[in-house]
Amino acid sequence: MALVPNSHTESTAVLSDTGSTANARSKALSVRQRPCTVSAHMPERLSTTAVSLIIVPLALPLFRILTTRRAERVLLAIAVLSIPFQVQKHFFLREDAMNLGSLGGLQISLTNTALAGLYVAWLIRIVIRPRSFAPQRRSLSKATLPAALLLLFYALSLLVADDVELGVFQVCNVLVMFLLYLYAAKTATSREDVLFIVRILLIGLIFQCCLMLAQAGGLVGDIQFYGIKASAEFGGDSRVSGTIGSPNPAGAYLAMMMVVALSVMLADVCRAEKFLAGTAFSMAALSLIFTLSRGGWLSFLVGLATIVIFGGRRVPWKTVGAVVVGLVLLAIPFRGVVAERLYSDDHGAAAARMPLNELAGAMIADHPLLGVGANNFAPAMEPYRAHSFSGDFFYTVHNTYLLVWAETGIGGLIAFVWLLFAIVRQGSRCWQLRDPLFAPLALGCAAAVMGFMVQMNFDPFRSGSAVDLIWLFGGLVIAMNRMSVSPLAVPQLA
Repeated sequence: MALVPNSHTESTAVLSDTGSTANARSKALSVRQRPCTVSAHMPERLSTTAVSLIIVPLALPLFRILTTRRAERVLLAIAVLSIPFQVQKHFFLREDAMNLGSLGGLQISLTNTALAGLYVAWLIRIVIRPRSFAPQRRSLSKATLPAALLLLFYALSLLVADDVELGVFQVCNVLVMFLLYLYAAKTATSREDVLFIVRILLIGLIFQCCLMLAQAGGLVGDIQFYGIKASAEFGGDSRVSGTIGSPNPAGAYLAMMMVVALSVMLADVCRAEKFLAGTAFSMAALSLIFTLSRGGWLSFLVGLATIVIFGGRRVPWKTVGAVVVGLVLLAIPFRGVVAERLYSDDHGAAAARMPLNELAGAMIADHPLLGVGANNFAPAMEPYRAHSFSGDFFYTVHNTYLLVWAETGIGGLIAFVWLLFAIVRQGSRCWQLRDPLFAPLALGCAAAVMGFMVQMNFDPFRSGSAVDLIWLFGGLVIAMNRMSVSPLAVPQLA
């Protein structure tokens, strides 16, 4: 029987041979083309390799330096010292908006720059030693939620802002303050960390008071040098303000720092720390008088009363009594200046605030949910000038709460007030834990915020030294609260 060839098998074989031949040709072609491809990508690879060989050897030592304890201390000291001196530069400056009370440009300051370096070092340490940071992930308190919500509402208000550029300036400023709060809350892990920040704050206070007293004595005039600005006069009056900008914000800063300095004198610290705090307190009290800021005076008195009332019997009354007697003796030579400021004609400064409050109320009624946009109060108030304004002083409303409500809506106001009371609550809670170091310091931070909350009813605090202190004190209170309840807390100082 003859075998009949299978046509399907033969065709498959032919196709297979054809396919293999084609594959062989393609491989041969690719082999011939490969040198061309390699040569085409060779310059790019060589340049990438060269850049890596240059950058990596330079970056590794820099990263290693950033993660050292000394570098962290230097950057942290720069960030904290810049709070009273406000060494900064405004980019994209809008003088028209700034003259009406808006944040007139994008602020790049020493605090921002140093904080950026601190976060780079912090992130490097987290990547290198992730396990050492694992216990800290549970340490964020309830104060972080309103802080994050406030930042969120500022960002959301950009959706309704007529001038988005102005809004971005404010959002960036709030973001920096939030990062300052978060860094203090998360990285202060020992008593020495807290004392270092407080010590730098007191040193900065002393330097700022030296400048203010020199202004009051006529030894220093106007200063404008590499971002440092100081005016010897304000509105034609001899009211000192140092480098903070104007007398009322300067008074707020001094009042808050005086309360904290008093809390250091009440804490269980060495004599050198108490002497530093006492010196800073005395110089700040004299400088506060020369600011002629009634809001600053009231802020300090409220902070002092908060320490006395909340502290109760545990407050060393001898120390408080000595401080009060010293303040009275210090104020006696200047009683005429103080009385004139309290009882004389203020040229309608207080009365001018009421029409601004009414204008803000009309703006809030028209934009209750998201407001008019962050940093947009000044451009948004022009349409209300003819219908809802009856005063002569046309400026941003002199009430921080109304300002936040008008610009960010009801959600922003709730988050803002929630944040302030959360800081006070955390400070009070830390005081109840009775740590000999952290309890007085936390009570002082809470009392300083309480005093500032009162002054915010009379002035617009959009940014500046006092606002920075709120966020820094909030972070410190959170850190002290965490360490007070931690079983791994370092034993108290002798």
